[in-house]
Amino acid sequence: MNDSLYIAKIDFRIINQIIDLAIIFILWVVTSAIFMVIFDIEDMDSNPILYAVVAPIFIGYYFILEFLTQKTLGKVITKTKVVSITGSKATAAQIFIRTICRCIPFEYLSYLISTAGLHDRLSATRVIKI
Repeated sequence: MNDSLYIAKIDFRIINQIIDLAIIFILWVVTSAIFMVIFDIEDMDSNPILYAVVAPIFIGYYFILEFLTQKTLGKVITKTKVVSITGSKATAAQIFIRTICRCIPFEYLSYLISTAGLHDRLSATRVIKI
């Protein structure tokens, strides 16, 4: 059986990204609102601590979900999942590298030259249709 037939196409990857970033944004807004209440912050724009919470949310969202379930919420909807290049479950190290590589500026432009994103190639993972 040729595994490459099951690699998720770019349209699924784009849908995953849109859904996941929307969820991360919602988590950031809710977390920021909680911080504003707890620390009595009146203006979100003038307080850098509220922007500092986005990195842990971003990294935590991708790492926790992909490591535990091989899927983010976007991948659940598109019926895709992350696997290692051998097709087995990706390791914690692979998922961590994959997550950190998403922070590389303009990383998503790597899809213009390849069907796999830079975060896929550097972590030796891929997203497949299930």
